[in-house]
Amino acid sequence: MVQRAEQQVRRRSLEAEYGQGLLALCSGQWRPQSCSGAARVVCVNMSAAVDCNHLVADGVHPALSGAKLMAARWYGALVPLLDSVESH
Repeated sequence: MVQRAEQQVRRRSLEAEYGQGLLALCSGQWRPQSCSGAARVVCVNMSAAVDCNHLVADGVHPALSGAKLMAARWYGALVPLLDSVESH
């Protein structure tokens, strides 16, 4: 039981570090090497889209209800970008 708790602490630490890197990427603090100079990355916060009630028993993967909420969140984030691509 202690080993599992230590693994969870380590995992949460890695998740926080990864999340900070994503935020830096999406906020423009990270400078990509692209022709336009703009990041071609879209970050969508799935933690805001689903909660524990939308996960299967493993507590990680989304159930059907969670997957639908996640898809709707992605759709909402990508539609404005697709509209701007179509206008070029």
